[in-house]
Formats: sequence, C-alpha cells, structure tokens
Amino acid sequence: MRLKDVTLNTMATVGALEFTEVMTEVVEVWSRVENTNELLFEWGATERASNLEIYKAIDELELLIHKDNIDIYGDLEPTFDKPERTTRVTLWREDVDNDPHKWRVMIYRDPSSGSTKITAELYDSHGFSYYVKIL
Repeated sequence: MRLKDVTLNTMATVGALEFTEVMTEVVEVWSRVENTNELLFEWGATERASNLEIYKAIDELELLIHKDNIDIYGDLEPTFDKPERTTRVTLWREDVDNDPHKWRVMIYRDPSSGSTKITAELYDSHGFSYYVKIL
C-alpha cells in the first residue's frame, strides 16, 4: 500500500490505532523529517543524508531505553521509568502486535510550533528504517 492511497476508512480498518505518550525529544526529531518521497529507490544523496541524520538521532535516544531504563515510546512495561517531558502521539501501525520492521504513522503536535505533523516510519527490504514527512 502506498501512503497516497491511505484514506480515513483505511486507518479505521487496517492495523492498529492507539494513543501514547512519547518522549518529547523523540517527537522533536520526527518534526525535523523533510523527505516526502516514500519510494526509497528514488532518493538522491540529499534525502539519504537527511534520513541518516534522523536515524542516528533516534538511535541515540533509543539508547536511553537500555542504558537508563526510560520508556521513550510509552509502550513498555511499568517497570520502565517515564521521561520528564512527553508529547501525546497517535500511532497507526500496520501490525496490531507491534512487530518490528512494520510501518507506522505518527500523528502529533510539533513541540516547537504547535502545528500538527504526520510522519511515517517505513522499512526497506533489509529492515533499515527510513522516515517520510506526510504533513
């Protein structure tokens, strides 16, 4: 399914839709996504470099899960600590079981501007994630 083919009916009937509190720093990184082309094979050097920067920033924040026992995505067991600052996010996932390497769409308010943003996390055939700005 291409992102341009997604309708409200699709969101209501495919995958899982849920609300969670995500660490604000993660949302700030998602807000920086500028790539709008979901077809990875069409990306040029600029898009690839931008995505790598986003990927590295997210990877660094994910270290907090293991190093400091912080639940940055708001979906781990209660034994994990909650971050100091969180942002409410609507997650629409391909898979109700939250399996890794499945697409997900994040709908949130940009912490710096207050505007609503939508970002998708997609995966290539090797399991490498990449981010696409939808709105």
